[in-house]
Amino acid sequence: MIEEASAFLPDDALRAQVEAARIYQSKVQAAVDDLSAQVNALRFNGQSDHQLETSLTGNQKELIYAQNNLDQLLQEYDEKIKSARAALYALDDTDEPILGTWIPAGKQNDAWVNEINPAFPFIQPNFDRAVYQVFTDETAAVTALENNEVDAILTPNGISKDLVLDQFDDNLL
Repeated sequence: MIEEASAFLPDDALRAQVEAARIYQSKVQAAVDDLSAQVNALRFNGQSDHQLETSLTGNQKELIYAQNNLDQLLQEYDEKIKSARAALYALDDTDEPILGTWIPAGKQNDAWVNEINPAFPFIQPNFDRAVYQVFTDETAAVTALENNEVDAILTPNGISKDLVLDQFDDNLL
């Protein structure tokens, strides 16, 4: 069954196309940057070079093409990942082993809920569920924390220092 879902994943050919498109886009970007610097240096000195400006314009158009090509390939790649994910999640998971402390319980009131796994063989947590709410921005998350609507904020990159300093007393940090 998993093999059927994995058949939707991007194949090696698409991965190679994406990598080649990234390399090509990067190469063209470097050429545009170099030509732009040359044109700007000439203009700074009050000079003009029609051939150089024509090359810059051509390379800028090529950069647009390269970026559009990369965007299309990335969109196709993303669609394949989404299809594979949907096929995987559609599989019947009855009698599948659940590892770890938590069992996903689904979404309730716009929040993701995990419940305790009673079959977990090691130390059990001191609470029976964990609720994860997604906020639209950092300010909303910090406001919810200040209002005791949430117990913690989980973010992969941390909260911006300026927002924290604006929202909390220095002695809390």
